[in-house]
Amino acid sequence: MKAGGPSFALHKKGLRGSYIYHALDNDGPQVWRRAVYRFVVRGGDRVLLDSFDCPDPSVATPQRTLSNTPVQALALMNNDFVVRQADLFAKRLEREAHGDRSSQIKRAYLLAFGRNASQTDSAAAQRFLQKHSLSLYCRALLNANEFVYTP
Repeated sequence: MKAGGPSFALHKKGLRGSYIYHALDNDGPQVWRRAVYRFVVRGGDRVLLDSFDCPDPSVATPQRTLSNTPVQALALMNNDFVVRQADLFAKRLEREAHGDRSSQIKRAYLLAFGRNASQTDSAAAQRFLQKHSLSLYCRALLNANEFVYTP
C-alpha cells in the first residue's frame, strides 16, 4: 500500500445544513486503510477509536491519554466493525486451514498473537468450538488482552 492520500469521511453532515455530524457505518478496505487518515469532525458522534483514547481534535495540541475502562471492553464486544472483522477473520481461517479445526486454531493464534498456540490454548479452543461458531471464537480472540495490549 502507498502512504498518504486523501482522508476518508467517517461522518456525514446533518440534515438541512446542520453542523451536527453523525457517524457512518462505512466498511471496506478503503476505510480500513484510510482510518489512519480519517477526517475528524470535532462535533461528530463518537466512533470506535474514540473509546481507545484517540486524541481530542478540539484542542490545539492533542495528546493521547491512557485509560482502561469498561466502555473499551464493551466497544470491542459489541461494535459492528469488530463483529464484521471477526466474521472476515473466521472466513480467512476456513479458507486457509480448509476446515480442519486444529489447523484453524494454530493459524488463528499466529495471525492474532504472532505466536503458536500452546497445548492449553488449543484444548480450550477445541472445547469452545464444540459449542460455538468459529466467528464467535475469532471475536473472543479480538477481545483478548493479548490482542488488545502490546507488551
